[in-house]
Amino acid sequence: SRDYMHINNAIESFTALDENVCVRNMNKSDLQWVLGWAEKEEWNPGLYDVEPLYAVDPEGFYVLEIKGKLIASLSAVKQSQRLVFMGLFIVLSEFRGLGYGSMLWDVVMQKIRSFPTIGLDAVVNQVSRYEKSGFRSHFLNTRWQGKAGNIVNASNSTIETNEVFSIDDLLEYDREVFLTSRKSFLIPWIKMPESRVLVAFDTHKKIVGYGVISRKIRGYKIAPLCANNETIATTLLRGLSQFIDGDSEI
Repeated sequence: SRDYMHINNAIESFTALDENVCVRNMNKSDLQWVLGWAEKEEWNPGLYDVEPLYAVDPEGFYVLEIKGKLIASLSAVKQSQRLVFMGLFIVLSEFRGLGYGSMLWDVVMQKIRSFPTIGLDAVVNQVSRYEKSGFRSHFLNTRWQGKAGNIVNASNSTIETNEVFSIDDLLEYDREVFLTSRKSFLIPWIKMPESRVLVAFDTHKKIVGYGVISRKIRGYKIAPLCANNETIATTLLRGLSQFIDGDSEI
């Protein structure tokens, strides 16, 4: 719904004002730096997120810099030939309100506008802004936090959980959930330091759920957590929580 000819003209006019403005792809060092920005925004990224995130689409991360100084970031990671997911949209506080964020947004949107589906997570007070760009709200994410030792025990069940599993079977299960292969992301994600993987099986040794717990700057995070039903999900949640100290935050 956006007027891309207008965007092109706006970008040309903008860059003509300052030839030192540059939009380019991030490298891994840039991404590590930007995750530091995310920490200051209280997003609590993982200590080892760079490798798995970057592996999905090395060309899907962008920065805007002025005279070599990074001032804004935005990711547009290609999950498949039909899906791009955006994130890490951050402008340093001292440069906000000057149009740099809008410029970076428009440049990146031009690169991905041919994809049938573009998704993102938005904080509540920014939903209306994204709706003006043609996005529609579909889901509300709720985040929960607590101490590992306080997680309620799962009810007794015959569900088997194990850290031993076939990686091919796990990738196939995840593909059925996510609707596209996430091999490039999932393999380095489950191999991160200070992380554990727990897989649930039915009586036929078929995977019916799995979860990953990993170290964050503050505490731990469980993600992904996929399960065929609530009982399996609860069992995995309890099992993953037992891998860490009871006083640790999840």
